[in-house]
Amino acid sequence: SLTDPNTILEEYTLNADDIESIGNTIKNDVVVVPICFSGDATVEVEYKGIVAMKDLKLNDRIMVNHDGKFEPIYSFGHGGSSSNNKNNAIKMLKIMPLGLEISDTHMIFTNSKGFIPASMIKIGDELTNDVIVTGIQNITTSAGVYAPFTPSGKLLVNGVLVSNFVAFQNSNMLNILGIDFFSFHNLAYTFESTHRIWCYHLGPCKVETYNNDGISTWVEKPFNFIQTIFQTKEANNSYYHYLLLCLILSLGIIIVCFVSMIETVFFTQSLTLIVL
Repeated sequence: SLTDPNTILEEYTLNADDIESIGNTIKNDVVVVPICFSGDATVEVEYKGIVAMKDLKLNDRIMVNHDGKFEPIYSFGHGGSSSNNKNNAIKMLKIMPLGLEISDTHMIFTNSKGFIPASMIKIGDELTNDVIVTGIQNITTSAGVYAPFTPSGKLLVNGVLVSNFVAFQNSNMLNILGIDFFSFHNLAYTFESTHRIWCYHLGPCKVETYNNDGISTWVEKPFNFIQTIFQTKEANNSYYHYLLLCLILSLGIIIVCFVSMIETVFFTQSLTLIVL
C-alpha cells in the first residue's frame, strides 16, 4: 500500500540501460529485477483465499483466470529475496487502481493489445474484468520479488490477468527489421515447455535452487543467453546481428516446437482424456 514502510515512493524512469544482465543491476542502492512481482502482490490460493506472493510455496494452487480456474505453481522463475538485493530497494511499476506492483518487462493482459510489457501500459487502458488503468507509479520496494510459473502460463495477481513471462523488447511482439513475428508471451510459453514437462507433467518438483539473484537455475541460463542476444543487437544495430538473432531464434524455435509438440501429444492430450 501507499503507506507501507517497505514501499518508497520516488520517481524513477526505467529504460533499456537499466537491465544489463540476468543478474540484478544495482545503481544508487536501487535494484532492477527483470522477472518479478512484489512480495506484497496478492493471488488467490485454493482453499486458503488471498495470499501474498512472499507467502506462496511450490505446488500451491492459485487462480489463473476470471472463471475461477486454479492451477499449481510448478516453479518460481524468481524465488524471492536474494543475497544481492536484500539490502537494496527494488524498482517496480505500480498499476492503479488495483495496486499491482510489477517489473516493467513483465507482461500484463489488456483487452485491446493482448499481453504487453508493463512498460507499455497507459492510463485509460482496459485490463480484464473491466478494470481501467487510472494511474502508473514508479516505486521501489524491499518486500522481495517473485514470479510463479503455472501450466497455462497465466495467473491473476491483484485481480489482474498477467503472464508468467517477460518481453525482451518494449513490444508485445518479437520485432526484427520492423516486422512483427511472434507474441513474446506465446514464444516464452513454447520455450518453457521442457521445464514444464519435467516439473509439472512428470513432476511435481518439490525443491528448486536459485542463484544469488534469486533467479531459478532452470531459468537463469536460457534467460541470460536470450537477453545477451537482444542487448548485442541493440548495441550494434547491424544487419549482421539481426541475421544472427534470426538464425539463433529459428534454431531455438525448431527445437522447442518439437518439445512442445511432444508435450501436446503425450501429456496435454493424456490429461484431457483423464478429465473426460
